[in-house]
Amino acid sequence: TTIQIESRDPGALQTAPASGTQVRVGGVTDTPLFAGGEVHFRAGTALIDTALPEGYPAPTIPGAIEVKSYPGARRAEVSGSKSPDLATNFAFFRLFEHIQEREIAMTSPVEMDYTPAANENIDTTGWTMSFLYRTPTMGESGEAGRVQVVDRPAVTVISIGFQGNYGARRVLDRIEELRAVVDTMAGWEVVGPPRGLFYNGPNVRGSKRWGEAQLPIARSTPAKGPSSEESQHAEPKKEEGGTGTSKGKRVFLSESHPKTVTTLPRTDRTCE
Repeated sequence: TTIQIESRDPGALQTAPASGTQVRVGGVTDTPLFAGGEVHFRAGTALIDTALPEGYPAPTIPGAIEVKSYPGARRAEVSGSKSPDLATNFAFFRLFEHIQEREIAMTSPVEMDYTPAANENIDTTGWTMSFLYRTPTMGESGEAGRVQVVDRPAVTVISIGFQGNYGARRVLDRIEELRAVVDTMAGWEVVGPPRGLFYNGPNVRGSKRWGEAQLPIARSTPAKGPSSEESQHAEPKKEEGGTGTSKGKRVFLSESHPKTVTTLPRTDRTCE
């Protein structure tokens, strides 16, 4: 089945997409996205062979930029304060042991939340790796040995798909491109640190792996209502989605882009 993604001018986007859906606002648009068959999703040579959590939007094709709304999700987390690409090898196996012990099926993607250091040194970037439960009511939240199970609130993001090896640099190098698009979206702002979504496991060759780099966003000003003439012929619309994040202090990671730092669910079970 071919999945049709609505395309919109980013400057005209007034409200977040409905939960579990996305709107394409830039980048590559000519690669079809297929769902079903022997794999869950396919776009060119990019494939996903593991089910996504219930209610998740479809993956963003490599090179496309989309605004996406995610529902709340239950996820198992391990966090650390440095060396994200080395330390996450240990985190992956901790999380894999956790879902095996609880007899929970593996889902895709593995989510990575990054907290870049002010000096942009990748080795001092904080991180949280998460395995997602299939539904938000599965199992129980709380401490589970070396893993913390938390309920992540719903979130709206701007995302760019990519294909190739995974890692913090693969995500962080795409953040400025996403910020540039948000700058054209009147009434929207970045409200959280970068996220990486990694859809494939080690069974997929590095050059073929499908991923996304994301930034949480939200309306900074109310969406414009219809004109008086339009309002006579249209039902009022309510804004959907949202980031589910709390307000944080603003710090400058670069002169051109202030960054909003928010508090993410963390655990003291760290890998350092």
